[in-house]
Amino acid sequence: MTEYRILEIIQTIFKCPSTLEEARFDPNFFTRDRKMTFSDILFFMLDMDKSSMQNRLDNYFHRNNINTNMSQQAMSEARSKFDHSPFEKVFRAIVHEIYKDTRTLKHFHGYLPIAVDGVHFKLPRRHDLQEIYGVSGQDYNVAATASVFFDPLNCYTIDAVITKAHPNERKEFLDNLDYLLDNYSELMAKSVFLADCGYQSREVFKRLIGHDIKFVIRCGANAASEIVNASSNDSVIEIGDNTMLRVIKFENKYGEVITLATNLLDIPNNEFPELYALRWTIESSFNILKNTIGLEKFSGKTPNSILQDFWISMVLMNITTIFKNIADKNIENKHKNSNNKNKYKVCIAKLVTTLKNNYTFAGLRKYAIQIILEMPRIIALITRATVAIVKDSKLHPPREKRTVAKIFRLNLKSCL
Repeated sequence: MTEYRILEIIQTIFKCPSTLEEARFDPNFFTRDRKMTFSDILFFMLDMDKSSMQNRLDNYFHRNNINTNMSQQAMSEARSKFDHSPFEKVFRAIVHEIYKDTRTLKHFHGYLPIAVDGVHFKLPRRHDLQEIYGVSGQDYNVAATASVFFDPLNCYTIDAVITKAHPNERKEFLDNLDYLLDNYSELMAKSVFLADCGYQSREVFKRLIGHDIKFVIRCGANAASEIVNASSNDSVIEIGDNTMLRVIKFENKYGEVITLATNLLDIPNNEFPELYALRWTIESSFNILKNTIGLEKFSGKTPNSILQDFWISMVLMNITTIFKNIADKNIENKHKNSNNKNKYKVCIAKLVTTLKNNYTFAGLRKYAIQIILEMPRIIALITRATVAIVKDSKLHPPREKRTVAKIFRLNLKSCL
């Protein structure tokens, strides 16, 4: 997908009359001329800026040469008049565009791996949010969990849902699976799900096998006795109701025995360590989501604004990946004939900063020629910042040490 196609999708949805009709809470909302139109407000909210709302608004009017201003209170009132659906529509439209033809995407032995996991994040301390999502940790912080379906080879978020702080992972997975089967049936036929011990259960195995969906799920000591007691490193067992599973066992570099349950019969057993290791890419994506995109730095405190910011973050994750792919290709071509010791890739932090400062405003341009002229400049800025690619063959990357700053960091947007 090109950078121009992304903007085309976003502009089409944001400017569509049905988007406004479905999103606003009252038919009388956004019927009069305002300083910012409904579509302008959506584009403004889509940026990645983590400064104060007033600074963002002042910057918006300055960058667009508009001789007026708008208060933070007025913006808060405007966004309270519509729900999160415009941003969810954009997210799903981009995913459909990416996966409508999977031939250009990376595969593993003909399959498209999809990692499944959840990420916890803090919410503002409010009673209404606590009632909806619950609390987590020794300090009883108000928190939620995002259940995410992630493509680890191509680094796209395929689906996500925000749920309670302590959800039933297996139930959320099966609920999301129903949506994917209804909307991405062709994709599901080519996919293999990768999940950790939290998703192991007879119900999950039976449901996936019933839909003929491939999977590789790690099993712990509390798994079905038939799986735990499987004698060989590669065996086929039955766990009741004619549910047949292939059990793969191997040692990682730390001497720990890894047990995987799967219905993949056409992949050699020595390929499974590499396949399951792909799941760890979703952990890296969570790091980008929380620390670079800034998922926890919400721009509002109401349940409605939390949902808006959540889906904005999901959109930005895939936009970041699209621009990363474009920049990495340019970097590869630039260093193709050089004798550099290392290979290079784009710096994600710099990429996000550049998009934050330029991409949203490019979408607000009135004329197509302005957008066409703006995009090459943005790509050039992104491509300049590179980092060396360091190979790491570890099956289980070490846990990141939690510092005091990260444990007690604020989860509201910072002021300059």
